[in-house]
Amino acid sequence: MQGNSRNEVTSFIYACKNQVHGCTYGNGFRVEVARHEWTWPIVSKEVVEDHTQKNAAKTFGCTEEGCTKSFDSVGKRNRHVKDMHEWPKPCPKGCEEDGEALMFDKRHALNRHMETHSDFTPTKCLVSDCTSENVFTRAKMYRGHIQKVHHITGKAIDQYVPYTKKAKWEPMTCRIPDCTSQATFTLPGRYKTHLRDWHGMDDVEVEEAMDF
Repeated sequence: MQGNSRNEVTSFIYACKNQVHGCTYGNGFRVEVARHEWTWPIVSKEVVEDHTQKNAAKTFGCTEEGCTKSFDSVGKRNRHVKDMHEWPKPCPKGCEEDGEALMFDKRHALNRHMETHSDFTPTKCLVSDCTSENVFTRAKMYRGHIQKVHHITGKAIDQYVPYTKKAKWEPMTCRIPDCTSQATFTLPGRYKTHLRDWHGMDDVEVEEAMDF
């Protein structure tokens, strides 16, 4: 492409709004600059220098083109790629729409859809002194209620969460290869908590691991 100038046409580069403090980041896509500014709030030259020094130790850069994030371990880098870039994704249960795989472009949308596959039984709050008359149809909302209203957290929540067992649950140890836990899980809710806490799984990954 040529214009009226004798100089060659160059791509317009959007600069970080914090360039006044010394930030040198720029990108041809405004959305990438906005993402950079959101993940790196800069308020002074000192913050720029500190951020630059910390980034020098983060040698594992994101493998996706255009992403400037870097991490201090391969695991953190891989988690970032999985959470931020590997979208859209299909329903892992094989759901279809008009003959095509049902796809989701955001994690929260997929997690919400996965509630339709949950073996959670809709229930009123089972905490003994609860006065709420709400019937909770989603496990996530119910667990949030128990945590916020009754201040019960972690594994202690599981004893109040009813599940419809697809088959008789047999006590078992973790099925994840190389797991070092020696615990025996007598309830599916406790195994799900283990998968989240020990293995860092999200709701979708937990459902996949429970599908046996």
